[in-house]
Amino acid sequence: MNEMSEAVQLIAAYRVARCSVRLHVGRRVVLRVGDACPSELAQVLACTEAGLGALITAWNPFSRPAARDENHRRQRQLLDCLRSEGARVLVGAGGGAGWREPGLAAFGVHLAALDALARRFAQNAILTFSAETPVRLRLYRDDWRDALAGADVDFAPDTR
Repeated sequence: MNEMSEAVQLIAAYRVARCSVRLHVGRRVVLRVGDACPSELAQVLACTEAGLGALITAWNPFSRPAARDENHRRQRQLLDCLRSEGARVLVGAGGGAGWREPGLAAFGVHLAALDALARRFAQNAILTFSAETPVRLRLYRDDWRDALAGADVDFAPDTR
């Protein structure tokens, strides 16, 4: 499979992934690309300065399986970084056919900081959301930019 074909398949999987955030009351809310931000998350966002939320992970750099211990270590580092940015963090997850990985829902972090963290932890994409806009897929692979631009994805600023 060529690199662009693999990218198209990954983006398709990200677009239909079932992502969720666990609220403090034990209930989960679902995030889907293109859907409105769930009202429960909009309420959390209303209490933050940045007004932005994201579902981000440090697992499986560039969607390549990594050892469980390595994934846990990376996730703890990401959590520490988010907390140092002043984020409110809830437990999240994402998954689809044949894959599932833990995530962190971060609230109140500026987009530039999220971009830096996604790149630092070698992620292809994160989900972003606000009370006013639908859930968006934000991509970080500059080599995918030309082939995969679309109405339901955002690209982080080009680093080329």
